[in-house]
Amino acid sequence: MTPFSLELISIYKNYGKITALEDINLKIRRGELLTVLGPSGSGKSTLLKIIGGFEDPTRGEVYINGELMNNVPPYRRPTSMVFQDLALFPHLNVFDNIAYGLKIRKYPINEIKKKVKDVAELLHIEELLDRRITQLSGGQQQRVALARSLILEPEILLLDEPLGPLDVKLRKEMQLELRKLQKNLNSTWVYVTHDHEEAMVMSDRVAILKSGRIIDIGTIKEIYERPKNRFTAEFLGEVNIIECVVDSIDGDIFTSTCGKLKIEGRTFKELKKGDKIQIMIRPEKVKIMSSLNTQIGDKNVLSGRIVEVIYKGAYSDLKIETEDSGIFTARTLGSTYSVDEVVFLKWDREDVIVIEE
Repeated sequence: MTPFSLELISIYKNYGKITALEDINLKIRRGELLTVLGPSGSGKSTLLKIIGGFEDPTRGEVYINGELMNNVPPYRRPTSMVFQDLALFPHLNVFDNIAYGLKIRKYPINEIKKKVKDVAELLHIEELLDRRITQLSGGQQQRVALARSLILEPEILLLDEPLGPLDVKLRKEMQLELRKLQKNLNSTWVYVTHDHEEAMVMSDRVAILKSGRIIDIGTIKEIYERPKNRFTAEFLGEVNIIECVVDSIDGDIFTSTCGKLKIEGRTFKELKKGDKIQIMIRPEKVKIMSSLNTQIGDKNVLSGRIVEVIYKGAYSDLKIETEDSGIFTARTLGSTYSVDEVVFLKWDREDVIVIEE
């Protein structure tokens, strides 16, 4: 048996002259939670619908458990989908909403009752089974939609931004609950979101989707700390990006000139002297000091004037105006710095990342 629950091979989707998905190749292992992360209009929901059978690919193949699913309708696929708008039936109570799929499949009523009871207990909504959908809070409705999908015991659960309508506090609570539930069930989930923090909390791996193409994929640690391209780097949070020219290479260590700034780093990319490169440094990797033992002009050392202090509770972001590197962002756990203060910045060469355009 194949170790992959899902395999997508060269998936394309066109709507007339518009290409929604282009050359999507993806393999998801059993028990994995893969998040598809990208901006609005990048093709995330279209990809889910193709996996679930609600849309047909223009070309390409969908395999589930090693079996070709092209032209197999949704109700015959071992998948279930939680839609962005939840798509609950307001005229039915919670029990009947959850039981809907089993009734369509003509399960015996005693088995339906047992399965509804079990999944309701799993999601802590057993006391809500007699209520109307309109009597539920947003978080309760989300649990009902999830229960309606889980009761079908799908091989792959597809979730299309199900937490979107929830307030921030409830959303963060539900992220943790869903992640715990997925681990306990050891089931395969494909989760769509545009929220990078949500992806960080929930994912085994993340696929970055831009304009219908997967441009980066890996664990959240891999793509946050070593993004393959500028789009991924910027989409996953605050980042400093500097244009530089390579001066020298010694093994995997390089030095570069970025205006008056000298940067030394380690890279796994093939570089040569004179190459124009983009360097990424995350704000939390920058050390902030009021004085400096080394000299300005040394590698990975910068000075500047604080123009803005953005307080974010557990930390503050400092916006620092530098002589020729523009506005640099550094993160500090303290809040002892003030506007117009001159500070010195330093970072390790391991924190210097060369990225693609």
